[in-house]
Amino acid sequence: MVSGGPNVRVVLALVRYYPHPATTWFSDAGILIVVSMQVLRAAVWALLLCGAAGANTIILTGLHTSLGLQQSLYFDEDGVASQAYWVGGIDIKVDNFSRVVFCVDLFTDINLSTYRTQLDFSDTPQLKQVGWLLQTQLPGITTTVGGAALQLAIWDIVSDHGDGFAPGKGRVTQSTDGTHPTDPKVLATAINLETISQGMSSNFGVVYHNFTTSGGTVVQMLMGGTVNDGGPQPTTPEISPAVLMLSGIGLILIGRRRRRNSGTIEPHAERPDLRGEELASDARR
Repeated sequence: MVSGGPNVRVVLALVRYYPHPATTWFSDAGILIVVSMQVLRAAVWALLLCGAAGANTIILTGLHTSLGLQQSLYFDEDGVASQAYWVGGIDIKVDNFSRVVFCVDLFTDINLSTYRTQLDFSDTPQLKQVGWLLQTQLPGITTTVGGAALQLAIWDIVSDHGDGFAPGKGRVTQSTDGTHPTDPKVLATAINLETISQGMSSNFGVVYHNFTTSGGTVVQMLMGGTVNDGGPQPTTPEISPAVLMLSGIGLILIGRRRRRNSGTIEPHAERPDLRGEELASDARR
């Protein structure tokens, strides 16, 4: 997913909560307001597109060979014993700033190429656990075995909530191929990393949401620790007037929907017939 920032997420949540496509009428302080949910959705997607247009450039320049293993580590992916092409760190440049990252989603592909990227902080329980590992453990890892073990642990945390590597336990497990078992040192180190990171959390892992430069196809998400190289960093954008307006409209709609469901006001399926009330008043006179 390409993130448009926390403000867009708020508005998207409101649109999902109030999905009715028809025009909605409501009155507040004597003012009749018309809101089209289709217009609201269109505005949200416009905000998302604006966020994509402001993305950074990321180049996967190569494999960080001192922190990983190439074509030598075996493990099961969805129950199938596989030989991984690369398990470990990846060298990247983000707007020409060099960094080292790790793959997040084992089951989504990415190549050594150029993409667009949007940076975000770790914002889910699994990504926060990975963020803690990258913040506290990665600085002390200096071997190929350690780098491969960290990558294996990240894949299991994200795919299986860090449930270990026992055969048949989740999508990422130790190899069931008797002739090609998972390297015991890598496996033991990955288990240890998962164990010490249980219950740990960091909001400051840097997540790179990547998509192709043409077409915007989503590719592998990458993740690294916090860096202070002067290059791009995740930011919390200032709330714009447009987002405030859309969020306010959505909150009003939610409030009215809840009041209707609780029976505190009479439901109105359509615009009040103000002219009809005037005619009734004239007849009484």
